[in-house]
Amino acid sequence: MKKLTGLLNKYIKKIKNEFLYLLNIFFKKRFQNIMNRFLKMKILNIFFNFFKKKLKWIVIILIILINLILFYVSNTNFYYTILFYPDKNKINLIAEKRAIIKEKNKKQKIKNTIEQLLLGPIEPGINNIFPKEAKLLSIKLIGKNVLLNFNRETIMNIKWEKNQNVSIYYIFLQSIVNSICFQHKDVDRVKFYFNGKEFEYIGNYGPMDIGLKPDWSILSR
Repeated sequence: MKKLTGLLNKYIKKIKNEFLYLLNIFFKKRFQNIMNRFLKMKILNIFFNFFKKKLKWIVIILIILINLILFYVSNTNFYYTILFYPDKNKINLIAEKRAIIKEKNKKQKIKNTIEQLLLGPIEPGINNIFPKEAKLLSIKLIGKNVLLNFNRETIMNIKWEKNQNVSIYYIFLQSIVNSICFQHKDVDRVKFYFNGKEFEYIGNYGPMDIGLKPDWSILSR
């Protein structure tokens, strides 16, 4: 009987030790998990405090990076040229710098230039001679000549004026011719059509059947 009691006590003691061992492991793991979470929170707080202190500089760096990206994109997809618009007295032409989408095709380059010109000037103090209904319908290149076909409203909706013996129509036409020839030095003459029809005279200016050369003498000095 004593022997049986001893074996039973020994077995109970073993079970007790196993239970305490398992209990110790469980709480140890729980403690480690709590500590890990604490450390993570501490690291996050350190990062947040650092970010908060450096927020001003981070914003500045981001702005600089965005500007650099925009500068790269603009230089990659655009180029700068000169467009010519009448001055406030509509006597001379004033140059305005404009960014235009790059094109490999010469015909498309000229088309983009004219379409930008028709939008009107950006800078204040420059006169917009082109009516809002103005539209380039088509363009042809024949040798050194450029043939432009506009809608009828482009010319009909211009208010007729004459200043110091300079016709408003001449200023209008030279605004287009000079803008093309400044960029494309190989262009000799520009011929104009309106709704597909060629006019020998526009207003009091003509004849125009052979086309126009650029007139650099009317540029504002």
